[in-house]
Amino acid sequence: MRLFAGVLPPPSVAAELGRAVDQLEDLPGASALRWTGRPGWRLTLAFYGEVRQEPADPVPELIRRLALVARRTPPFTLALRGAGVFGGRSLWADVAGDTGARARARYEVVAALALGGGG
Repeated sequence: MRLFAGVLPPPSVAAELGRAVDQLEDLPGASALRWTGRPGWRLTLAFYGEVRQEPADPVPELIRRLALVARRTPPFTLALRGAGVFGGRSLWADVAGDTGARARARYEVVAALALGGGG
């Protein structure tokens, strides 16, 4: 199973991203692309990759650890800044603002998997 840990954008940010993507969908050739549904949009803090579910499924423990991280991580403010493409099929939006807090949160979610024994 491919796993990510991320932060869901507030509705106002998702709406702003949506307006930008709506413009991209009108470009020539865009109809041939497969667009991810908006519920899948997130600020990725960690991509765990393929996580084995056997012999022991690490996902329940990872969820427990990530919930602890979420409870102890104070809110942080970011702003959209630029965008791009990677892998020929993924759009990304860059962020600016309290990137130190984002980096600390990323460290915590990466550590959650390592401590949880997945991978």
